[in-house]
Amino acid sequence: MHQNQLPMSRPAAGARRLPGGALTGVARSHNGELDRILPLIPEFDRVPFGSGDAAHNEFLDAIVRRANPEQGYSAVPVGVVSKRYCLVPHIEVAQSVRAALASAGLHPREMDAEAFLTVYGARMALFVRLPRKFDFDPGDGHAMALRLLCLNSVDGSSPLRLLLGWYRFVCANGLAVGTTRSEWRLVHREGSMCGDVAALLGAGIDLAEREKLALAAWTSLAVPLTRFVTFADGELASAWGVRAAARFLHIATTGFDAEPAYPFEPGPPHAKTMTPTRRVAGSPAQAASAYDACQILAWIAKDRRDAHERVDRMLEIPELMQALFAKREGTHAVPRA
Repeated sequence: MHQNQLPMSRPAAGARRLPGGALTGVARSHNGELDRILPLIPEFDRVPFGSGDAAHNEFLDAIVRRANPEQGYSAVPVGVVSKRYCLVPHIEVAQSVRAALASAGLHPREMDAEAFLTVYGARMALFVRLPRKFDFDPGDGHAMALRLLCLNSVDGSSPLRLLLGWYRFVCANGLAVGTTRSEWRLVHREGSMCGDVAALLGAGIDLAEREKLALAAWTSLAVPLTRFVTFADGELASAWGVRAAARFLHIATTGFDAEPAYPFEPGPPHAKTMTPTRRVAGSPAQAASAYDACQILAWIAKDRRDAHERVDRMLEIPELMQALFAKREGTHAVPRA
């Protein structure tokens, strides 16, 4: 971004879901250089819960968004929390991310960021793209970037979550770093405090570098069609439900996403009558490799309406991939980073 160019900011226009977005009820988003995003993040105060002449509640506090006329923020309460609640402000999370990146030798001016906020700013999703030296092409011509994802709330509606992941530009798919192995927990600590960001980032970058070779190997690791069918009918249907499994199989065999034509039609995923909806960018007409399967799972995972649900789905992909690679019908063990 040019030094004099302001970051893009989308003012509130009613609660909505951004295309492939970060949060439900998103009303404001900002994107630009990380340092230019930080001043746009709302701040919050914790005050005793009560109004007017009413006595303050001895067990509860109110969280109030601080007024900021320059950004168009008025003072407004956003939630009520227990006295024991540990408030982690969005700006503290963002500044901890910046400090961790700087301590890793990464200059904030090299990184673009996106911040998505709900109507009153109580929930935030912050995406920071690491410098382009971390990008890589696994072999299919579609580049992937490394991003740090931070989910936070100030009203107790969700925990602070920090995750390093791959972002595939062609289809906007996200994969947690650690998709090729079960050690993804190194880079996912639910309820983690900000002091953990540097350790998380260091472990995640190290794992990501080792994972590149494994992801590239997946592009040439064949999976027979019969295994896609048994996987969809079995492990995937058990984990994510019949509808998601039927979508997976339709994408794997046609390259198009689809919805069940008859929602209550009996039978396993492979027997469902499906109505095509849209072409899945970057997906072949006939999936044939482990990497194809991984990207289809990521495509389905991102359809969850809530950002935390999407992260949960992303973090289930390693186990599903291990199940796909079970030694049956001629498949082979999964390459490991």
